[in-house]
This record gives sequence, structure tokens and C-alpha cells, in this order.
Amino acid sequence: MRQLHARGYLGRRGGTVEPGAFTLQFRKLDVYYRWIPKNSCTAIKRTLVGFEDAERSESFSTHNFHAEVQDAYGPAPARVFSGMESAKAIAVVREPLERVVSCYLDKFSAPTVRERGFERFAEGHLRRAQRMLGVREDLSRSISFAEFVWYLTQTPVAVWDPHWKPQWTYFGDDQDLDGYELFSMGDTAQIWSYLGVEHDNRRYNATAAGALDLSARTDDYSELLPAELQNVDQAQYQNFLPDALIRVLMPFFGRDYDIYNRAVAQGRSRRD
Repeated sequence: MRQLHARGYLGRRGGTVEPGAFTLQFRKLDVYYRWIPKNSCTAIKRTLVGFEDAERSESFSTHNFHAEVQDAYGPAPARVFSGMESAKAIAVVREPLERVVSCYLDKFSAPTVRERGFERFAEGHLRRAQRMLGVREDLSRSISFAEFVWYLTQTPVAVWDPHWKPQWTYFGDDQDLDGYELFSMGDTAQIWSYLGVEHDNRRYNATAAGALDLSARTDDYSELLPAELQNVDQAQYQNFLPDALIRVLMPFFGRDYDIYNRAVAQGRSRRD
């Protein structure tokens, strides 16, 4: 229980995560970065670490990258806030429903389609979801997006995995949120000019999905299993989101739109 609490799964206000577990501090850029899974966090971390210590940026392992970076640059008693009283704070926010679809495709569809194997945490959730759904445990079958959504609704937000936990849970309250300069996924290139450094952002965000356009729906992929998804254009995220599923998802992710819209507005202001 103590470990779950420390990792942000239990005991936080409304299920919010432990901020320190998702915050990095970089002294050379004088910035705090509140990172949110599925929001280009790997690419942005690599870039920030590169500015901080180019040689060290190559030393982190691929399989344990996030834990090693957190140990190296996360808040610690010896370094927290010291000498960074005027530091900027940044966070990247993604279109909420797009993020959920992206998470499903990355963690539950791609391992089957690409035969790359499931990450351990995702395999655990998959087995649990299949048991709850009453289907035979079969990793090669995986689950459909609609089944994934059903699985989410059957567990409290406080114990959701960080990869699909709502983005509002990464900020303790409005006062915490007010301290951050927010960037939407479409405006991540602005991070570097905001921090006063030059960087070619394109290589990190070439595959990021564009704005979710529900009016462009042409089909319904929500009940297709990964083997069936091989025959459709999975980049059409809107086709995973029929109205019925959106109505199910919005009570969980509706608050994320307040933050996302704020990020979009801030991006527009920076461009102006």
C-alpha cells in the first residue's frame, strides 16, 4: 500500500498522482517539467537531458529510461528548489480522447499486430480485462477499443495506470496548474523558443496525430480486435470514437478539456 501511495495510485486528492513522481528539474535551462505519459514525454525528456548534459543523455538504458531519468533529475531533498526559485515550469497536454485511443493502440493493439510482445504492465491489465469480460485469456486476441473502455469504467480512476490516467490528475489543483506554461501536442516546437534555445523539433513529433476531427468519421473501428485493425487505417483516430463511447468516456476525461483548451489558448497567444 505504501508503494502504491508513493507512486500516486492511492490517497491523492480525487485520485491525483504524486507530483514529485512526474516532475523533472533541469538547472541549465532553469525549468521544471511536469511530464504526462503519452504526451511526447520520452522525446521531450531526451531533449531536455541533452541540453543539461549531452554525454549523460546517451547513458540511459532504453528499457528503463523513465525510471533512470526520474532518479537523475526528479526532485530530491538535496536539490529540490535549491537555486531554482525563479525557474519556469512547463507541461504538455494532449487532446484527451486522442490520447486514450493512442494509448489503446500502443499498449494493446500494436503488440499483437507487430508481434513485439506486451509490456509487463500492459499484459497484466490485458489478462485482468479478459477475465472481467468473461473471454478466454489469449494475448494474441487482446481486446477491442470498446472492451478497453469498458475495462476503464470498471475500475476507480485512482488506480488507473498512469498511461491512461486523466491529465487533470497530474496537477494537484488549479493553483498548481496556474504555475505552468502549457503546450498542446501541436505546439511542442514552441517549448524550445520559450526556453530560449534552438532545437529541430520535427524529428520528435513527425508521427504525432493531428487535431481529432469527429466530423470526419467514416467508419466504426471500436469493436474490431487488433487482428482486424490491420485491415484499416488506424491513424483515423476518430473512427474509434462512436458517440456512444464518447458519452461513456466524457465523465472521466471531460475535465481534461479545460486544461487542453487552456494549452491551445496559450499556444495561440505565444504565436501572436
